Amino acid sequence: MAQFFRRLSSSSVTAAAAAAALLGSGAAIRSAFASHREAPVETRPSAVIPRTSLAAWAAASSGDGRPGASGGEQQAAGVSNYRERRFQDFASVEFEGVPYMTPQDFLESVTQDRPRYRKRRLVLSQSELASALYKTPSRWWASSKLFRSLGSDGIISYAEYLFLLCILAKPKAGFEIAFKMLDLAKNQRVDKREFTVLNKMMSRQPGDLQPIDIDDMTPVQDTTIMLHFFGRSGNDKLDFKEFSKFMNNLQTEVLEIEFAEFSRGLQTISESEFAQVLLRYTHLSDENQQVYLQRVKEKLVREEGIKFEDFRLFFQFLNHLEDFTMAMKMYSLAGHSISQEEFQRAVKACVGYTLAPHLVATVFLLFDKDDDGHLSYHEFLSILKDRLRGLSSRPASADTATEKFKRCVGQQMREES
Repeated sequence: MAQFFRRLSSSSVTAAAAAAALLGSGAAIRSAFASHREAPVETRPSAVIPRTSLAAWAAASSGDGRPGASGGEQQAAGVSNYRERRFQDFASVEFEGVPYMTPQDFLESVTQDRPRYRKRRLVLSQSELASALYKTPSRWWASSKLFRSLGSDGIISYAEYLFLLCILAKPKAGFEIAFKMLDLAKNQRVDKREFTVLNKMMSRQPGDLQPIDIDDMTPVQDTTIMLHFFGRSGNDKLDFKEFSKFMNNLQTEVLEIEFAEFSRGLQTISESEFAQVLLRYTHLSDENQQVYLQRVKEKLVREEGIKFEDFRLFFQFLNHLEDFTMAMKMYSLAGHSISQEEFQRAVKACVGYTLAPHLVATVFLLFDKDDDGHLSYHEFLSILKDRLRGLSSRPASADTATEKFKRCVGQQMREES
């Protein structure tokens, strides 16, 4: 993927079209908002984006792998509809008829299967919104706890949700191409007017392919992200170093939440719990996941525990999975099976470091279906690509009593067999 980013960055796609492509198609936002029963929203026309090479990348990189969601405009529309539904499900507040996520809502949308129960969205008054936004720190206060510290104090628009989602599981090269999309003036800095192109793209009339004049744009509602990047005055400018730091912190924050769910306040998680994390958000059934997990439990000789830093480095490596896939294909063409040493060599070639040996050993236990001490790398790549898609593509389906009962009975039968 990094090679693809580098090729893409030299293409002749305009910055405005590139920004639109990153967001994906917004063609169904009007119908999605208008049909929401709890909180009716003013309908807005939407953008139809030309299928540039960058647009194709955006659709592919944010696809969810669902049946029927593939192929050209149909895929882009399907993904867009799905993203809008998920945003609607997790957005807990609204202002002037428009739904917004809070920072806490965004974190839950990428770490939880479904939103917490609520009767309706909280409708914010002008003073309540101003009070919440006033708590937004400047970008100089960089932290991997930013969203958690803000909690429900703040708002994130649908366009910002799409933007963050598209690059949340991308390497630094992905941050670079995203930043270049926003940098319309090509001066290595992004100002507030350029950033509002995100929102403008979501409100274009179908078929309107004219370049956007950033000097003639309707003001948009200030959000937490906008205030954090550009200050209360809106006059600050954002450079790539600051943008990259923000995204790195957000990636770390999401991983810290996922790690804490299993560590329960301790410094480590077990190898079995690490295996559970790897299989989360994939399309494997509960039964199939148990087969994989049982393989680890039966073959693991000694538990050492996995620290957060080792956990973080592994998932940072996963953001380079496309590069790693290329390295694996080289072994495949040469007819080599993959040992742990060769796995580590490929990892270092992609990210410049190696992973904790006992963590790699756990990965091999999980994906060594032939019991020959070598990685079944096709299976490994397939499942972990599935996981990356699933991080932002899983439906927020209701967990009914019947579903809980079925899982409970299935688990009990497996334990007794």
